[in-house]
Amino acid sequence: MNFLDANVIIRLIEGSPAVRQPIEARLAGATTVLCSQFSRLECRCHPLRAQNQPVLDAYDTFFGSAEVIVVPIDQRAIDVATEIRATHASFKSPDAIQLERRALARSVAAVAEAAQDVAGGDGRECPAEGVVQRVDRPGGEAA
Repeated sequence: MNFLDANVIIRLIEGSPAVRQPIEARLAGATTVLCSQFSRLECRCHPLRAQNQPVLDAYDTFFGSAEVIVVPIDQRAIDVATEIRATHASFKSPDAIQLERRALARSVAAVAEAAQDVAGGDGRECPAEGVVQRVDRPGGEAA
């Protein structure tokens, strides 16, 4: 799974073809990408301020697509980000939040991948279905 921060998403949506090409090449074949609610906020702010509805619509389409999972920022995320900031003063709050969300996304992906390889007691493989249920999509529907 690829976790995209706001800078990458902005380049993907607003960048020239030369800027988009390496990002699109890196994402080729990806069935799902993840980002945080914070990235959604960052991406939508400038077009909203500039009243640029076509770009705002492009972001809303991106964040609403079935291939994009927007990882929520909850109290646990804030608590872990606070610990990151307290331990590593060079991290600003937005970076600490993104780091925590990226770590969650990687751990969820690792668990899902590992679950594919686990055999049940009866010799059948255990399905990974449901492992990623704690990552919500906008509107509350589970991934």
